Amino acid sequence: MEDNQMDPMAQKLGSLARLAPKVILFSSTLSELLQNDYYYIVDEARLNTGLRITPDSPVKNGFCQPAMCDNKACNAAIYFKDPTTFPPLSSTPPQPPLYSCPGSDVGYQVTFCPSGGFASPKNSPPVAIHPNGDKTKCLDARGGVFANGTAIQILDCNGSKSQQWLISAEFTLISLFEVSAYNVDAGSANPKNGDKVKLWVYSDDRLPSQGWIYTEDKRLRLYGTGKCLDLPNGSTANGNQLQTWDCISGNTNQIWTFP
Repeated sequence: MEDNQMDPMAQKLGSLARLAPKVILFSSTLSELLQNDYYYIVDEARLNTGLRITPDSPVKNGFCQPAMCDNKACNAAIYFKDPTTFPPLSSTPPQPPLYSCPGSDVGYQVTFCPSGGFASPKNSPPVAIHPNGDKTKCLDARGGVFANGTAIQILDCNGSKSQQWLISAEFTLISLFEVSAYNVDAGSANPKNGDKVKLWVYSDDRLPSQGWIYTEDKRLRLYGTGKCLDLPNGSTANGNQLQTWDCISGNTNQIWTFP
């Protein structure tokens, strides 16, 4: 093949390459990857500059989810070495760290340092977030479903991954610890009283609906607004979905504690 020609297989995969030392995309058994449109991240040495793979097809039925690792504790989002086998074609999406986006001519955007800077060498445990110091109750992604629109609720603490959170500094993001592409989202930059809070995928644009400020009196205030993360009616009943509400000093419905 002449130097200026591109192999058709390489053209389809696009990013079949080592994009950074020890970070590998679209590797291993090419025939299986081509058949099922798998994509994944390998970080053998835990170098981790932070990386996200985003298909240009919309998320549907669990397929075409972004693959993202931007801290050294995102063990569920990566492989530590190349996988050698892959599951057969199925109507059910594979489980992370393997992702799939079936379709013809699907493109992928690869973003380094997706959080806007080099990843923190965070090796500390994830945190549980409690309402007003009640360590029997936790902030929870309903049903353990890590997808756009999942309700953020209160539930008995159980140590599950849906209750493990990563609190980022500066433009504060409240992200799922294991799948940090998803953040606590207020729904809009200017939410109303009573708007329900949910999970939503991270954006390079730093969505205003995902920026929170942890105040000295332990409230989580949405950046640039007077709205706070609020526990409706102060009820810690399982399944109570969180909302935004006017920030009120001393309102115990808006006090959130974590180690």
